[in-house]
Amino acid sequence: KNLFIMTTLFILYGSATGNSSHIAKSLSETLPASHPPLYTSISTLELNQFKRKVQPSISSPPATAPQNLHPVIMISSTTGNGDAPENAGRFMRLIKKEKKPIFEHCGFAVLGLGDTNYDKFCAVGKTLDKKWSELGGARAMSLGMADEATGLEDVVEPWKAAVLEALIKCCIRDETKTVDAVTTSPDVAAGMPAFMKRPGGNAQVGRRATPQNPVSSSPSSPASEEKKVDPPVPVPPPATKQSSTDVLSSLMKNLNIAVPSTSPPESSLPSISLPSAANDTGLTTSSLSQRERSSSISTHSASTASQGFIYNHTHPYPAPILGARYLTNTSVEPAKRSLETKESLPGKAFEAGFPLDKEENSKRVLELTLGLPDDFTLEYQPGDSIAVLVDNRYAPEYHTLLTILKDRNVLRDDDVAAAEDAIKTSIDITSSPVKKHVLAALATTASRTDERHILSFLSSNVPEATKLYDAFVVDRQLTVVDVLTCFTSCRPSMELLLHVLPAIAPRYYSIASSPLETPHKLKIALSIVDYEIGREEGVVRRGGLA
Repeated sequence: KNLFIMTTLFILYGSATGNSSHIAKSLSETLPASHPPLYTSISTLELNQFKRKVQPSISSPPATAPQNLHPVIMISSTTGNGDAPENAGRFMRLIKKEKKPIFEHCGFAVLGLGDTNYDKFCAVGKTLDKKWSELGGARAMSLGMADEATGLEDVVEPWKAAVLEALIKCCIRDETKTVDAVTTSPDVAAGMPAFMKRPGGNAQVGRRATPQNPVSSSPSSPASEEKKVDPPVPVPPPATKQSSTDVLSSLMKNLNIAVPSTSPPESSLPSISLPSAANDTGLTTSSLSQRERSSSISTHSASTASQGFIYNHTHPYPAPILGARYLTNTSVEPAKRSLETKESLPGKAFEAGFPLDKEENSKRVLELTLGLPDDFTLEYQPGDSIAVLVDNRYAPEYHTLLTILKDRNVLRDDDVAAAEDAIKTSIDITSSPVKKHVLAALATTASRTDERHILSFLSSNVPEATKLYDAFVVDRQLTVVDVLTCFTSCRPSMELLLHVLPAIAPRYYSIASSPLETPHKLKIALSIVDYEIGREEGVVRRGGLA
């Protein structure tokens, strides 16, 4: 019987900071380019491109096998107060107004990204899953909800591994059987991972909520759902200090995990695509130019001037800081001393002025006044928010990473300047905990066999490995720089770091001024997030990039 479908697998995404886009494109690269009878090609698009590039193809049954369904995958994060990312907003408005069964010839699967520290967790993913079913689509598998608070990979990797088989079972149908697309069982995919959520049920996500790359925050943030921030609690240092290597050995002993003598099975590892120059030590100008500052961040602006001029992440306005003042009863002396210091890390002097064992330092609110263009090419209205891009130059990780790359002879002398600029402006090196796909990529650069096997083990989904990853990486909030400090034989090229680490994401803040009063400047108010992590090696102080 001929069940060959001349059809496309559509992978649609809505992305605000790049995670959904990265997952969608990575999935497209790892799936077979053609998988008859399910599909003969793959098309990865923003959700807003649906009406023009997707709807004409899925509005009728597959021509050669009308009993079958068109396969569609959707991956989206949630922004603001449960809002859709900018490149998915138009599509969300479309399906909320639509009444006809426009998805009756489709089988679909939805992966939502969110953070359980926010009230409206995975709101966009839930809406997509619900509306596609209501408008006639056949649900191939239960809604997947990945939690940034506990690590996206815990849900993303099993979901990616299951989605193809689920779509095959949902979309390829025997002509002698009839299936109601709307009432198709959510668990049609055999062996459905336990983390999948049934619509209307409770989320089964992760194990714990932990600080995820805390940054200076404001009461309203379009790039993140409304967040509940607890005051930082100072952590006393452990009685004795150990090296990271000693800590890892101790944890493996306590968990009864033997040092792996081989790499884990390939099927247990996260899917990663390495750059062709991943093992080169040199850094070329072309390799930098190929990496946009935020290649996966939406290029649309949040503010458009009346003349039509648009500022965005690739062409930001270099706003001068015209003023700064604390809105809380906070001394300005530490800030003055940090500006006057000749140390390479002025932030250390700043931290010394704000010991966290003093209650008045647990809550610090800062008001910044930023200058705007004189030609009105960046306008705003009351209630608007503005995105601020802050580089790594004052982050301790910036200097540490540069030192590691130089000491391990990863950089040639003529590459140092380009590497400094790339680390400073292109990649997020302060996020914690470091993701499993990054560990898998670093494993490929380790010259010592034992370190390569342990990094591969930590990145896998083997149950024992997940326990060790939680204890060593998640609980201790390790960054990529922490991992490189521990695993001394790793020599990642700049090309690899640019490829696997996320771009620096814009920080969004509500505007706290009126253009009627100050048309050439605006004010934002932000809370300083500053806390300590107790580790066996000693107390580590963490704060926002800004």
